[in-house]
Amino acid sequence: MSISLEKQQKITDARKKQLVDAALELFDQNGYANTKISDITEKAGTSKGLFYHYFKSKDDILYEILDRVDECIRECNDIEDAIDSLTLFTERLLSYPYYEGYVPPIRVYFFSMIRGDIRPDDERNPITDQFGRDYFGPIFARGQKQGYFKDGDPAYFGDTYWKQLIGCMAIMNFDKKANSCKPDMKKMLALYMK
Repeated sequence: MSISLEKQQKITDARKKQLVDAALELFDQNGYANTKISDITEKAGTSKGLFYHYFKSKDDILYEILDRVDECIRECNDIEDAIDSLTLFTERLLSYPYYEGYVPPIRVYFFSMIRGDIRPDDERNPITDQFGRDYFGPIFARGQKQGYFKDGDPAYFGDTYWKQLIGCMAIMNFDKKANSCKPDMKKMLALYMK
């Protein structure tokens, strides 16, 4: 008895998601270089053979996470209220333990980059020099129209805000004593408020 193509695709998607979920959490907690494929398969409750059925290497699973970066950006950007949009992105990115169980994929890339696991100039790396301007700039422009933020260049505000987040992530990476972190959004946004 064979299963339908639709059911087979659902099983494939679920198994692949298990592996990506496990890898994302392990990369965030232990770092990319310190995570072995056997760690990923053990956490996912699968075999190495299944891992290699879906991915050629550990690099492949790291870049599979890019879809989750794009998804996070879309979800946050779709929130009409600029403060709510920035708050969701920031809480997802900086909260530890995880904000509502969400493992932030962009933090995984950031930590991988500063640990030297991926090159900053890798074309697949979502963290570019323009990330703050390109992503947060339009949110700050929307917030200016909504009356939240003072006048000024929203792209510059976005770049400055992103650099604040980078600083917070760097502290998280190097302060191994920090068992928990919850961003104070009022303080983080005070610089830009009217």
